[in-house]
Amino acid sequence: MIDSINSLPMVRNISMPNGLNTNPIQQPQQNSQISNNSNLNGMNALASYNAPSISRPVAKNVQPLLPTILQPEAIKTIQGEKIYNSMGELDSIIKKTNDGTVVYKMEVQAPNDAINKIETYDAQGRLVQVQENLNIIEKGKLPRIPLIQLVKYSPETGKILNETAYQDGKPFMVIEKEYEPNGTVKEYIVNLKEKTSSIVETNEAQNMGRKIDFDKNGNITSIVTKDENQHSKEKLQFINGVVASRSVETKSPVPNLTNKNPMADKDLVPAQAYVLGYDPKQVQGEKVYFSNGALEAISTMTESGGIVVHRFDLNGNLAAILDQTDLNKPKTITFNQDNQSISERLADGSEKLTVISKDGSKDVTVMNYKTDFEKHVAYTKEGLPKIYYERSDGKNEMLMEFDKQGNIIKLV
Repeated sequence: MIDSINSLPMVRNISMPNGLNTNPIQQPQQNSQISNNSNLNGMNALASYNAPSISRPVAKNVQPLLPTILQPEAIKTIQGEKIYNSMGELDSIIKKTNDGTVVYKMEVQAPNDAINKIETYDAQGRLVQVQENLNIIEKGKLPRIPLIQLVKYSPETGKILNETAYQDGKPFMVIEKEYEPNGTVKEYIVNLKEKTSSIVETNEAQNMGRKIDFDKNGNITSIVTKDENQHSKEKLQFINGVVASRSVETKSPVPNLTNKNPMADKDLVPAQAYVLGYDPKQVQGEKVYFSNGALEAISTMTESGGIVVHRFDLNGNLAAILDQTDLNKPKTITFNQDNQSISERLADGSEKLTVISKDGSKDVTVMNYKTDFEKHVAYTKEGLPKIYYERSDGKNEMLMEFDKQGNIIKLV
């Protein structure tokens, strides 16, 4: 598929998969053919580079979603039902209109002065938009919101239509998605800071992908096409709309000489997806309630002296499970709109986060804050690795890319 695009800053952001390749990791060999001639033009250039037909999408004028920004005094004037948690702190404000419902979820560190999340529902109760704020709370100062992310959903399908990220009050990244009947997903990506844009087309079923880059004037600068079935990548470079160079790269796995196999790392085995086999509201334990009478949480003491807490949202849905059966290895399972995440502490004190998407793909990240070391692996929905990387002191130390059979085809 096309090289991965960094997700928006606040997005998001599991069992050992069957069929995981445990053979020694293999290092890639690359064969490339490169042609360059910036003087060629029109059909002569296309013929010269053996590219008889090039589909050229046009850059799309993608508009950012508009955030809601409220200072503490404005928050106090929001009209709606105020819901308090069992500690007497403001948890949410629910504002209902003829068009639907808006739920303002307050920041835990400053429940009266800052909003953590805004959820918008239509008149039928379907989720249409979520805004998440990264609040910086400092004593004696107004809350700051350096990062804001907005996600717009299709109320009919629940699929993401638009993602917009703001930094320091200015939009810097917008992604608009289109879903075609043949399974192709198109992402129109605009970098508002650099004033450049891209179109990323992926089709998981066909193992094909394409990325088209545009300059600030909307002119194509490059087209990269990947065929995972053939382990090949073609790159066309453009100058003034004319193909200036073409390169074809093929990759094949070779024996690994690095002495390292991250797929054998027990820390990177995905956590088991949590499947409820019971009604969480019927769990025995101490119950606490929101001020409107809705169940907030159930705390259950275990035989070992630990505690398990089931937390619910205002709609009665299970929001999270806090498992502190072993205080040395606490675990939190969070149930989100688009994924399920499992956070746990490892024996050496590292924090492990497993994120399971709706389509079955998984991401595992292990972070050791004491040594400032991070390692990450992304799995396909079939359970095979796609990407592995290590970072130390904020810098990439190793990157591995795998093919559909689990063989490494890129190592840097």
